[in-house]
Amino acid sequence: MEMSTTQAVPQREDMAIQGELYMSFELGDKKWKVTASGGRLGPSRYNVDAGDTAAVAHCIWQGARALQA
Repeated sequence: MEMSTTQAVPQREDMAIQGELYMSFELGDKKWKVTASGGRLGPSRYNVDAGDTAAVAHCIWQGARALQA
């Protein structure tokens, strides 16, 4: 199955984040390991239940928030 849908994410000027967020995922049957780093601080590591996309979104949000600090 090929995915061909793309969506633009609307951004307001005050929401712009400067920097790059690097992420890695280790996807297991029961747990997923998410690592996020902006390059300035050491990486943040998270463990979430497999398939819990809301928890993954929260990890991404925390990583992006760390870029602003």
